[in-house]
Amino acid sequence: MTEIENRLRYYLGKLEEPHRTQALSQIDLYFSKHLSDCKLIDNRHNAINWAFCWKNSKQGHNYWSEFKESLPNTPEPYEPETEVKPKKVKLIEFDYEKYKAGAKAVYRNGEVPQMVIMPEIHNKIYPFISVLENGDCTTNSIFGKYNIDIDIHQHDLLLEVEEESEPELFVNVIEEYMRAISLVYKDFQSASNGKLPIETTYKLVKVNQ
Repeated sequence: MTEIENRLRYYLGKLEEPHRTQALSQIDLYFSKHLSDCKLIDNRHNAINWAFCWKNSKQGHNYWSEFKESLPNTPEPYEPETEVKPKKVKLIEFDYEKYKAGAKAVYRNGEVPQMVIMPEIHNKIYPFISVLENGDCTTNSIFGKYNIDIDIHQHDLLLEVEEESEPELFVNVIEEYMRAISLVYKDFQSASNGKLPIETTYKLVKVNQ
């Protein structure tokens, strides 16, 4: 990444949701390519100013203009070495119980609903009501579908969960395997007083693979 992109991502990453996700997902480096000095991006206020074209954003020019003015325009520390790397996440089918337990709900288009509820009296097919950023409401099926007759819709509800790290079990198996091969080799050397020819030892190891 360029230094400009590093700075944009660093300061945008300091924003609160939903602005953080909205801004990071719309970074357009073409918009900031004429910036004379990357160090001009020295706070969240300026990062929003140079991240993308507000007019072409999903939220519109006024949304970002008002938000930028709400941010202080004073230098903020740039300490990328202390920045916490974002966790890898994936989208899975909506599950209301997991949502209530703390999982993050998102719409398919990347927007984050203000809340998702299931009223005591609800429609059996579309039991959930989700509230959009602008205050409008949608109804969603038990699996988060906005419309069960349509495969994909921008207001389908999904859950954003952290991707599991690669399991260490496979590595441990390989280590144990190599240790066993080593022990077999030592046993044969011991039995032959260390006089086994190289080609014989090689064949013994291959047999035990």
